[in-house]
Amino acid sequence: IIFYLCSPRLDINVSKCMNHLLKAPFVVHPKTQRICVPLDPKRIHDFDPTTVPTLNDILNELDSSTAVAGGRDIDRTALASHVKTFER
Repeated sequence: IIFYLCSPRLDINVSKCMNHLLKAPFVVHPKTQRICVPLDPKRIHDFDPTTVPTLNDILNELDSSTAVAGGRDIDRTALASHVKTFER
């Protein structure tokens, strides 16, 4: 009973349907191409889902910027702040 009440609960579709993988951070939504990003609970009210970068946004940012020796490619994109949130 204790495990049943624990959160988050997984349903059968999470493990058998590919479209349910959207619950994982940095997965690309198949229709909108928006990237699922982790949220900072302290700033949840500031979150606007329309500002989440799309896969094309990230690819364009990488194509239009110059790589820095020893730097991470992700730091050249709009995902950098979301990665920092995830790493905390």
